[in-house]
Amino acid sequence: METPEIGSLTAHSPQESQFVGSSSGVFFINVVRRAFGSSSSEFPQAEDTIVGSEEFAPPNKQEETPVSRWEYDPTIACVLGQAPPQQLARDLMMVYFKVWHPLFPFLHGPTFLHAMESLYAEKDESQPHDVSKNKHNTSWTTIFQCVFHLASLISPGSQLPPECRIQSPIGASIHSLLTPLTARHDLLSLQALLASQLYLVATMSLRTASTVGGCMLRSMLHAGLHRCPFRYRELSASSQHRHLRKRIFWSAYALDRYLSQALGLPLGVQDSDVDVCPPGSPEVHKPLQHLPLPDTSSPKPSESETEQAKKEGPFASYVQSGKLTGQALELFHKSIYVRHISQTSVLVLTTAVHRWWNSLDLPPSPPPSTTSISLSSSGQRQNHIPSIDETPFNYTPFFTILYHHLLLLLHRPALSLPNTTPEFASALQSCISAARHILLALKAQRDSGQALFWPGFLSAAWMAGLVLAFACQLGQYVLVKGCGEISTCLDFLRVMSTQWEPAKHCHRALSLLLRAVSRLDETNIPATINQPASNQNLEEAPSTRKKRRVDPSSSSSYLHSADSLESGLPTGRETGGDRIGEGGPSAEGNGTLTEGQQQGRDLEWDHSLDLDMNMVDLLQEGNFDSLMDLFGQQYPTF
Repeated sequence: METPEIGSLTAHSPQESQFVGSSSGVFFINVVRRAFGSSSSEFPQAEDTIVGSEEFAPPNKQEETPVSRWEYDPTIACVLGQAPPQQLARDLMMVYFKVWHPLFPFLHGPTFLHAMESLYAEKDESQPHDVSKNKHNTSWTTIFQCVFHLASLISPGSQLPPECRIQSPIGASIHSLLTPLTARHDLLSLQALLASQLYLVATMSLRTASTVGGCMLRSMLHAGLHRCPFRYRELSASSQHRHLRKRIFWSAYALDRYLSQALGLPLGVQDSDVDVCPPGSPEVHKPLQHLPLPDTSSPKPSESETEQAKKEGPFASYVQSGKLTGQALELFHKSIYVRHISQTSVLVLTTAVHRWWNSLDLPPSPPPSTTSISLSSSGQRQNHIPSIDETPFNYTPFFTILYHHLLLLLHRPALSLPNTTPEFASALQSCISAARHILLALKAQRDSGQALFWPGFLSAAWMAGLVLAFACQLGQYVLVKGCGEISTCLDFLRVMSTQWEPAKHCHRALSLLLRAVSRLDETNIPATINQPASNQNLEEAPSTRKKRRVDPSSSSSYLHSADSLESGLPTGRETGGDRIGEGGPSAEGNGTLTEGQQQGRDLEWDHSLDLDMNMVDLLQEGNFDSLMDLFGQQYPTF
């Protein structure tokens, strides 16, 4: 039985709305009222009989987008910093709208420009000084500072002055923004919450971002953004305003899907609760028949809507990948009491991922930049990224990494099966292919001079390195290729370590795995899937291991010497086949490092990266015979 019950949406202004769902009984109350023919103003609103009224400022029907005179809120500026100089603000704004806005278009460009003009305009002393009382000061201050900081993260040549920077630690102070921004359910407050959440995601403050997202999603539900804005005549008649509501919702949806996967948490909003048409798709809704004076004209995509759908291409593609990510989480990572994974469901989801990828209209990968990013021994960029105005941003490597990361997410659960099963073998080979494509896409992104702006790059690189090390340890991948590609992965992790703290821990962990994998050929023990090579090598008596003679050239072909030295990784000659974390044999006669030299070298590298030694100790004491523990722990995130 299908019932026609729907919720009720009340718009106090073009910017502010309230939603009450049909399960509250609001629809039935109105049915009863109409049955009695009561339409007088004496009958209270159905919403007031259920939820109660809340105090709101007088509605402003004229102002579609509040960008009247405003100034930085001093209480917010104490946390997020002061406004930067005008020229710097313009440059950072251009960077943001070039890189971040196409993926998360929750702001309206012309409105943002108008607000910037208002901020930096010369103040007319003859005008009444009511700017400080503007209720939108808090939201605009948050939006502007987060936009400027997001741009500065990927624009090394445009750094904010100290007084304009967000105070650290941001996780301890960001909560002070939640109270003023969640007190109302207007669009500007939601945009401010989205801007702050996107900044937290970009800096990998993921738990704080998830907390902000939880508050924001509740505010969005209260405002009814999960319902199609084209259904309600109470909203602004402007099509632009309705499309902005959709963009705000889908931006929050995409961030929620990323955080749910990265933190391993349940989805914030279910697909079955959403009836908003996704971006890039034609609008199929129209006002419902029970509403007064319904518009019965069938929607036809106009030329402007077609052009808008084209502009929203990256946004639509990313939202669709978020939907697929959510489906994977619902399939593989529900409670163990209700989890049921069939081969058919996995095949259907994998087909959907391939269909999404094949339908993308992506330009060719960006060519290598004339100003490439070279790495110094300390992992710092020696040449800055070219100006954002010089070349358009190419999202082909981004979506390539996203696609193969999705494939890893689909095939990774099978890697916890017994390694003698065909399901395990098939999934491992699929993961190897995805890992190699991730490294190629990261190389294209780096060589073209484009910033590694998205934190998902770190998760993809880390998981790719784990997959390759796992395959090499099981003897299912060529050691020569595997060790070389793991070294390449370490290079990317080292670059990312200057931007994200978890990359340092990933680099250290993968360095230890590479050191273990590089010894597999030295010991000349077969590495088969039925009998992992390291079982005997890592568990035999220390005296036996120290008696073994090592061919000085046995491991040199598997490690790039320059990469190994820059990474602080000992070659096979230095390790001498010993257990990870132990010193090698005496340096007398065989050219290897002494135990003290080896430990000193490791400590020097650990100190240079400021590592968490508790994590390192855990890895050193671990049994590397089975790397499935690392897959199960998902450290730091997948």
